[in-house]
Amino acid sequence: MRKIKIPDVGKKVKDIFKECAEDFTRKPNYTSIALKYIDDVEKCSDEYLKKVPFNINDLYLGSVDESDKIIFDKVYNQKFSKDKEVGRKYYDIIKANAQKVCPVCGCGTVKNLDHFLPISKYPLLCVAPINLIPTCRDCNMEKNSASSDDYYEIPFHPYLEEIKDVFLKCSISFYPDGSIDIEFFNGYSGDNNMRRKYNSHIETNGLDEHYSSEALCTIDSEKKAYRNYLEKGKKEVLTQLRIHKESADQRDINSWQSAFYCELCNKIDEFCDWLLTPDW
Repeated sequence: MRKIKIPDVGKKVKDIFKECAEDFTRKPNYTSIALKYIDDVEKCSDEYLKKVPFNINDLYLGSVDESDKIIFDKVYNQKFSKDKEVGRKYYDIIKANAQKVCPVCGCGTVKNLDHFLPISKYPLLCVAPINLIPTCRDCNMEKNSASSDDYYEIPFHPYLEEIKDVFLKCSISFYPDGSIDIEFFNGYSGDNNMRRKYNSHIETNGLDEHYSSEALCTIDSEKKAYRNYLEKGKKEVLTQLRIHKESADQRDINSWQSAFYCELCNKIDEFCDWLLTPDW
């Protein structure tokens, strides 16, 4: 995960919500329903930094009627995220904050915003910038509306947390027929709670499959280049792998590239033998 700055849209959450809600000119009942929760929206958003991500169960939720929750969906989908609507300018600022690269996986292209705390359970945060994370389509679809009040059962928050442990590991299996299997997993062996946290981050966002797909495409496209390096000897192959590994580490010590090239370095003999097998 790549930590990014909290987006500054130049307006308070309460005012963004009010601006979007008041734009239902053809549905004034939507506006009246939404605005009766305006003070709750303000209180919930004001508590966010104090309660998220470590004490989510203490976050103020107000008392939103079940029948009214659909109005918050409409505020977000029809007035905030929809192109050319009144709140879209804030949406675009938040989206651009990631500089096009998904902070969750570190490799996908940002396509939309994801509610860190899902709108289905936390409707008062429907347009709160601090709760809206720029993500690629894969990360957004995998996470969907997954949620928990347990800190160790939810992914890391890209605005509020920074991962310092090296937890992502890669396992590569080479086969005589030239095929290959690549898996990514949580290799953290420290505190059990933090191990749960890293598992949650990988599993909730579907990072294992996402990274495996990226790695398979990469090794396929780089195979010819490494065959050329091998003509100079195994040492040259290892040198090139280490260059890639060091470059990946500088970007993110838990990037899939960092784990991938580390595993190739560790299995240099098998990798070189595999390079000599016919393409399958």
